[in-house]
Amino acid sequence: MNADTRKILVLGASGLIGRFVTDDLRERGFAVVGVARRLSASQKGDVLDLELPVMSMKAERLARLLRDHHIDVVVNCLGVLQDGPGSDTAAVHRDFVARLLQAIRESERTIRLVHIPRWDFRWQEIYRFPRLVKIPKGSVIHLECTYDNTADNPFNPNNPPRNIFSYGDMRTTDEMMTLMMIFMPYQKGDENIELQ
Repeated sequence: MNADTRKILVLGASGLIGRFVTDDLRERGFAVVGVARRLSASQKGDVLDLELPVMSMKAERLARLLRDHHIDVVVNCLGVLQDGPGSDTAAVHRDFVARLLQAIRESERTIRLVHIPRWDFRWQEIYRFPRLVKIPKGSVIHLECTYDNTADNPFNPNNPPRNIFSYGDMRTTDEMMTLMMIFMPYQKGDENIELQ
């Protein structure tokens, strides 16, 4: 089974979620580079898997990793649930994500930043980055969406399914995807502003 030619980097591939994500993507035929601090023999499922101290890696080294392995999609499964001995939520969920975004920019590759493979209609939420993102002049932003408007989708609000057309009168049961971007002229240091 060959899904497509995209190469996916899974960070935190040895964790509870990371192991599941890595196995699932490989089952679907994706080329996956799993990265973790330590991979046991049972976890190391592919020659592409790497043991790296990603939390302490600088953006330049992360960018080189993205370039050297020709990464198209990054799935970040690194996380901690709460602060405690050896755990720092800010370091994982804020500081590392900022370095990862910087690395993606420095890699000069087109890499998917947000990937939600199984959208749930009930979420109705906006994705917000934790910090402002500097987008270089001339960048092109693509939005890719796949709709499942079939009877097989248990979250389809229309039974039986029906085609949806918008004439400026969309309701939340019709809305599938909207890209809203708030932007402003860049000033030095903007990428360090926290949006929480």
